[in-house]
Amino acid sequence: MLVEELTKMHEQRVQNLKDTVTARTDQFESLLHEVEVARRKADLIKLQLEEKHKRELEQVKQTAQESTDRHARLMQEQNAKLEKSMEFLKRSWKELDEKEHQNQADRTRLEREKKEYQRHLDIMDQETERQKKFLAHQVKLIQKHEEESKKLSLLMQNMTLRLATKQQAEIEKQQMEEIKESKKFGVTCTTF
Repeated sequence: MLVEELTKMHEQRVQNLKDTVTARTDQFESLLHEVEVARRKADLIKLQLEEKHKRELEQVKQTAQESTDRHARLMQEQNAKLEKSMEFLKRSWKELDEKEHQNQADRTRLEREKKEYQRHLDIMDQETERQKKFLAHQVKLIQKHEEESKKLSLLMQNMTLRLATKQQAEIEKQQMEEIKESKKFGVTCTTF
C-alpha cells in the first residue's frame, strides 16, 4: 500500500515535471517566435530607411545636377555675352587709343572713357570669379551630402548588428535558465 502511494506520488511528480518542461518549452518557442518577428520588423525598418535615404539622396543629386546644369547654361550665356562685350571694349579701346593721337583737346575725355571701360572689364572679371566660387561651393555641398549618407548607412548597420547580438544573448541566457531548471527538477525527482 505504501509502495503504491509512493509510486503514485513519484509518477505524479514525473508528470508535473513533464508538464513544466512542456510549458517552458512552449514559452521558449513563443520567445523565439517573438524574437524572430522583432528581427524581421527591424530588418524591414532598416530596409525602409535605406530606401527612403536612397530616394532622398537621388533627389538631392538630381536637384543639384539640375541646378549645376542650369548654372552651366547661364554661365555659357554670360560668358558669350562677356566675350562679345570684351571684344567690343577692346575694339573701342583700340579706336580710342588711335583717336588719342588725333586731337589733344579730346585727350581728357578719352582718358575718362578708357577708365570707364577698364572699370567695366574689372567688374566682369569679378563676376566671373564669383561664379567660379559658386560652382566650387555646389560641388563641396554634394560631396558633403554623400559623406553623410555613407556615415548614416554605417550607423544603421552597426545598430542592426548590436540589436541582433543583444537578442542572441537574451535567447542564450533563457536557454541556460531552462537547462538549469530542468536539471533542478531532474535532481528532485531522482530523490524519490
